[in-house]
Amino acid sequence: DDRYFVYFDEADFCYRAAQAGLRLFYTPAVLLLHKVSSLTGGDESPFTIRHMVRNRVYFIRKHARAFLKPYCLAFCQIRYWMRLILRQDTKAVFQLRQKAFAEGLRMQLTATDPTL
Repeated sequence: DDRYFVYFDEADFCYRAAQAGLRLFYTPAVLLLHKVSSLTGGDESPFTIRHMVRNRVYFIRKHARAFLKPYCLAFCQIRYWMRLILRQDTKAVFQLRQKAFAEGLRMQLTATDPTL
């Protein structure tokens, strides 16, 4: 699903593969070297925050069971508020998370999405 662009695309792929009946395997002996966040500016960059929040919301909307969606989305909001209250995020970062959350809510689900 190219609507993800980055972050959660692998989770979406694995989820859809499992739903299609494909078996997924974990191979602990494989070593993969990955320079984390080298192109995105790090875990706390505006780019990373925006896409992680937006895509998390989109993934929940796309794949969570209908009765769980409000709880999952509320949990995300509680987490973002707690980060602000505990001063783990600045007000600007909190506002970025809220903007990205709204963006994730607005992302178009298509007729091929299993939740429609």
